[in-house]
Amino acid sequence: MDEHAVETWTVRELKTYLEKLGICYADCPEKADLVERVRQCQIAERSRQEQLVAIAVRQSQPAAVPSDVEELLKHAFTKEQLDFIVARIRNQIIPGLIEQISAFQVPPLNETSPDADYGATGVAMEKLQVAPENIDVDVQSNAIRLRITSFSARLREFDWHYARKNKFPRIKDSGRAKAKIEGGSIDILLNITLMPFALDVAHSEVQMDKLVIKTSGTKASFVYNMLLSVFSSALKKQLCLQLASLLQQTIQQLASGLLRR
Repeated sequence: MDEHAVETWTVRELKTYLEKLGICYADCPEKADLVERVRQCQIAERSRQEQLVAIAVRQSQPAAVPSDVEELLKHAFTKEQLDFIVARIRNQIIPGLIEQISAFQVPPLNETSPDADYGATGVAMEKLQVAPENIDVDVQSNAIRLRITSFSARLREFDWHYARKNKFPRIKDSGRAKAKIEGGSIDILLNITLMPFALDVAHSEVQMDKLVIKTSGTKASFVYNMLLSVFSSALKKQLCLQLASLLQQTIQQLASGLLRR
């Protein structure tokens, strides 16, 4: 598409362009309205590029350049442009994160302790639920913080095994189990760099208030009770660490293309 002849674009092309930027066009009933909205976006982008060039020139004169990154951001971005970046994070990065979490599979868990050997295989997310009001994106000094609170999720039915070794009676059992996550939270911090513009993951953390497990196929109820205490803490730790690593990789990939046309 020729960006200098916006009026020749089709309505579908105009809408696609705005969708890629995360810009709402619900208030643009006519093609002329869409054309004007696209032009405004292009003007804002050209202005941002010109400001970045000006900063680069000032950086060749160290005495004239603010040393604090926050001051650089104030010179580089207007409030509208920062809102534009936040909107794209909401419309591109967060849906991508939720999609990755929903398809997440946990590597096999095999743990050993002086008292028991235990593990689980086939653990995978089945359904993730996040309320829109529990998603927060805000600019903090030279960073952007993404927070998702109070999410819940179900895990697919998985296989487990447990063998108690040094206590009487010795127990060895296995079966199938289901689990659900309650009170989950995600906290991600993205550092902003300007030359060139980039968002780098500085921090990625996943926490869970509770992991509720229901088992099937056990031979005795006391095995079920031991399984709850052993597996809940082990699986929670594994899930939090693996999800944090997955989110860091995913968001780095998504953020790298945040401002690409």
